[in-house]
Amino acid sequence: SPRVSRESGSALRRRRRRERATMTPSNAGAACQVEKVDHATALAMTKTLGSIKQVGTSLGSFSLTASLLSALLNEFANELASKKGQLDSDPHWWMPMTLPLDAYVQLMGRKGTSEKEASAHYARIQKLLNNFDKKGAHLLGPVDVGGDAYWWDYGQLKLYLRNACRLVEDGKEADSMREFLGVTRGDKGACGESFGIDAYSTASSCRIVAGVSKRSVLANVAAKEIDAEGAVLVNVTAKKIVAGEGAIAYNVVDDSDELVLKPGEVITDVFGENGSKLRQRSTLDNDGGKKWKEIICGNKKTFEGVYKDNLSTNVIKASEKGEAAHAALARAVSSA
Repeated sequence: SPRVSRESGSALRRRRRRERATMTPSNAGAACQVEKVDHATALAMTKTLGSIKQVGTSLGSFSLTASLLSALLNEFANELASKKGQLDSDPHWWMPMTLPLDAYVQLMGRKGTSEKEASAHYARIQKLLNNFDKKGAHLLGPVDVGGDAYWWDYGQLKLYLRNACRLVEDGKEADSMREFLGVTRGDKGACGESFGIDAYSTASSCRIVAGVSKRSVLANVAAKEIDAEGAVLVNVTAKKIVAGEGAIAYNVVDDSDELVLKPGEVITDVFGENGSKLRQRSTLDNDGGKKWKEIICGNKKTFEGVYKDNLSTNVIKASEKGEAAHAALARAVSSA
């Protein structure tokens, strides 16, 4: 069941960006999914399904029944075992499940997929559905979250910073976010008496001995001392941290005497299953999509290179190595 934000057809037509939409045919009560097309094209592609009762922008969130998940796991067992290939929920599940073949082939052609390949995948999904017992239920049904629901997108760096920083803001939406996440401003929790936190900052599960936080979002930070202003620090372990406005540190273990983040600087550590650690840097001015194949900010690898390395990585073992590195330095910091 995908989550959708309700809109009229005219509102969808006015959208400047083309986004995925969930459409509800009036004659069935079920839904179909189309991705990144304008309103007229969407209607043309779904004309054989009957008149459209409602159109909504898909928020990209969905839930599955256990039976459908089991069917998908069985169907794609070979790909999962070999860890080869990549499928996305919209173009490879929902669209071939709910659209006519000609519409699906046309949409996939826009993505560079040949008619032969798209038709073969469509046939595979349809065969899966023919053997799947829906028990009288609709295959795909939208969940209308309404036009007034909050939607906090963390999918891009600038959006990650924007929505993380809502936690330090005033207002109804910021209050709702703090209530949803169980976060309180100005509460330093188990941090030391020498650590000063202003009335706006948040510090969740932090162990900070001394320093100051101003309008910053801190989560699972362990440090002897910090000086943060307008920064976001998540899962960071270091001796001393200095972070300026708009700086982001995510999953970082730093045993230097001082970790300094300039305004707008972004760092993260990528752990390997053998305990190796690769530090990647960026800035808020860099578009990760456009810089995907470029080495920037003195990094040893491109973002694409890190992605490819991780395709064959045992993420559970890598996560365990990362957690061990955090724990070891946290003990050293607390005893220093």
